[in-house]
Amino acid sequence: MIALRTASEHDISMLYQIDEQSVHDSRRNFICRTVNSKACHIILIDEEVVAYGVMENTFYEHGLISMIVVSSKHRRQGYGAALLRYLARLAPTNKLFTSINLSITPMQTLLLKEGFTASELIYNLDEDDPELVYFKKVP
Repeated sequence: MIALRTASEHDISMLYQIDEQSVHDSRRNFICRTVNSKACHIILIDEEVVAYGVMENTFYEHGLISMIVVSSKHRRQGYGAALLRYLARLAPTNKLFTSINLSITPMQTLLLKEGFTASELIYNLDEDDPELVYFKKVP
């Protein structure tokens, strides 16, 4: 059975398991912070976390999807799209933003498919891989 819900402290170890970057303390701290602030949302299949996303209102007080992670074995199965649509419904304003490294083309394709438009490039966050900001107007 598939479920979408806000993550709880009980889910943190599963979030670490699906997020390849959680080997870094900074990502683990991010996960803990967003779970504790109720900004982290998950997709579960039969009680197993397969994806998570974070909705914050930290981009000039507009909605910001600051993270989308889908476990490697569940990619390209529609979970990223489902999470984007779910998070868009939670947006605190009618302007929703997210960003992705220019090198990550599958996510860029998904964002365009889900109605986001490219907005601006940000240089110097990651060396030699600019961040592309996307925007979507939500009801």
